[in-house]
Amino acid sequence: MRFLIVAVPLALLAIAPQPEPKPNAIPPVVLNEPEPVPNIPDLGVVLGDPDWVKAVYPVRLVGRNNRGQETHMDGCGVGVTKGKLHTAKHLNYQLYNYRAEVKVGEEWKLGRWSEVADKDLAVIEVDFTLNFVPVREPKYMEHVTVYGVKTKSFAQGRYIGDFTPAIGNGKAPLDACEMPVEQGDSGGGVFGDDGYLLGTISGSVISSPLVVSLVPIVSGKPLAAPQPNQVSPPASQPVQGNCPGGVCYPQNYQGQQWNRRR
Repeated sequence: MRFLIVAVPLALLAIAPQPEPKPNAIPPVVLNEPEPVPNIPDLGVVLGDPDWVKAVYPVRLVGRNNRGQETHMDGCGVGVTKGKLHTAKHLNYQLYNYRAEVKVGEEWKLGRWSEVADKDLAVIEVDFTLNFVPVREPKYMEHVTVYGVKTKSFAQGRYIGDFTPAIGNGKAPLDACEMPVEQGDSGGGVFGDDGYLLGTISGSVISSPLVVSLVPIVSGKPLAAPQPNQVSPPASQPVQGNCPGGVCYPQNYQGQQWNRRR
């Protein structure tokens, strides 16, 4: 038996008619009208830094040490008017013939240094315009945010009072999960939830690094360097009772021992 093999050109197969598709027996799905998308705030705004961060500036004192060598001490300051910052006075520790400088953008600019008597607080006056924040006295147990240009950690805590008003010995224990302040945070700010500056960072308690030492604001206006015969107005009386973070102080606590952060 012989088979006949017929070769069909591929071109003819390509144009061969295709069978008609069978109609879809499944009825089409009718989608409901899409629900309106809720107005979600911009995450960049929600998660961004608070406005008061713009008022915190790097500060340094440039001078000579007790060996005559040129050196500098780094810290920060917070603008309280368009021409003044608050910072920590101890930045001048063992410095001689020093000058104060404030970093604006990438440029260090000269300022005029003056000190507040009996407190770890200084004022730097400048001839350029600063970002600044309003100031007020802190309230017992109010929530605070501690911020310096070294850690930039926005550490959360509570203000528990000024234990020695004559020297501005305020305390703010941080939450257990927060980062302690470090060298370079001195002169930074302790801020209320309303964005007001409540005090200036001076260091931390030696025995409890999560307890921030600060010089509280004691008036409704920026502090200026008083004359030697003037006495700074007292702040609120020392607070008694339980303290957050497991840190409590006796009534006669003087608060002389703390780590000063430069």
